[in-house]
Amino acid sequence: MVVLQILREKQLYTKLSKCLASYYRRFVEGFSLIVAPLTKLIQKSVVFEWTNERQKSFDQLKAVLTKAPVLVQQELEKDFVVYSDASYSGLGCTMMQKGKVVTYASRQLKTH
Repeated sequence: MVVLQILREKQLYTKLSKCLASYYRRFVEGFSLIVAPLTKLIQKSVVFEWTNERQKSFDQLKAVLTKAPVLVQQELEKDFVVYSDASYSGLGCTMMQKGKVVTYASRQLKTH
């Protein structure tokens, strides 16, 4: 995590949406909940501190990204079913086909 600390000291920031891990959010159920402690690190107003909670989040993300995929290939000629849910803190949905998951989507909502 030295790299992240150096970037912060040099005031070089990134958008999580531009990170490679974020590309895989559609393949990971509950992605935004898993990475929530990590996304706080890239906010300008947050002091960089690698806590046990952030290490656990990082380890969990690494585990879900390296395990065998559980998604099925979509078949465009067949029907899709979309399940969605929303709360004040986030949004989530699952797109399924024939009872099997095709993709996941989730987002944290900003507090104002």
